[in-house]
Amino acid sequence: MDIQTTVLLSIPQEAVRQQISEFLADAGCRTLAAATELEAMGIAERHYGAIDVLLCDMPPYEGSRLVHALGRQHPGLKALLICGDPECINRELLPDPNVAFIEKPFAWREFKHALDTLLRPGR
Repeated sequence: MDIQTTVLLSIPQEAVRQQISEFLADAGCRTLAAATELEAMGIAERHYGAIDVLLCDMPPYEGSRLVHALGRQHPGLKALLICGDPECINRELLPDPNVAFIEKPFAWREFKHALDTLLRPGR
């Protein structure tokens, strides 16, 4: 991750969204934050420039819709989906090399590793 990386957060819980935003800022990322799927779509439509990563902690169906919709607007978009239950992992998205899942609860080093792996060139 670096200052060139723009991350769109779509996380309903304000405290979690704030913690992740601070972590990403410390890592040098630009962060765009939304509480809902619709808010994230609006931010993506108004944002001039690339969005490199969608970071989403939502019900699987909302996360899937968001990945598909934003992927059309931002080709090459990568997505890290946060899930509290391994059963919620969307099997439709799993084979996509631009989509990764991380299970809650996670340590910050696991979170950073998941993002770094997702952003690795050639992935």
